[in-house]
Amino acid sequence: MDSSNLSEQMNLQGSSIPPLFRVHSPRAPEIPVLATIPHSGTHIPLEDQIYFSPEFLKTLPNTDWHLNKLFSFLPSLGVTVLEATHSRYLIDLNRNPDGALLGDFWSALVAQEGARGETIHSSLTDEAELRSRIERFHSPYHARLKRLLEGKIERFGKVYLLDLHSFGM
Repeated sequence: MDSSNLSEQMNLQGSSIPPLFRVHSPRAPEIPVLATIPHSGTHIPLEDQIYFSPEFLKTLPNTDWHLNKLFSFLPSLGVTVLEATHSRYLIDLNRNPDGALLGDFWSALVAQEGARGETIHSSLTDEAELRSRIERFHSPYHARLKRLLEGKIERFGKVYLLDLHSFGM
């Protein structure tokens, strides 16, 4: 592999491109609990990094840092965990895809500013690019979430969903 192809396979931290999400299956008898970690991802594909300010990319504020490690014990209790790997700043997985496409950190699919008013973008993408993020990131995550929830309901007749976050101000 030549160096230009190698650079395309690297994320911000210099490791290989992760899948869009990871499913951590139970390592003990399965229980009707599904935990999601939607905001701990830090990966931003190289082709999308051009839209972000370099300073913002260095810190990715309001990322739920290390929740995947903090809650790594859950599968040993029979819990299934769905962990996002891509940054919430590409698209917020906890937002309604029919809601505001671009805008407020607390409600839009793609935030124009960070939670404290930080500049996120060096340039804004057009609406078509923003909408493509729904198909590239949001829809696959929610399709997998739906299948996991339906599977638990089929097996147990119910499911408890834990949506895990950490947020400091």
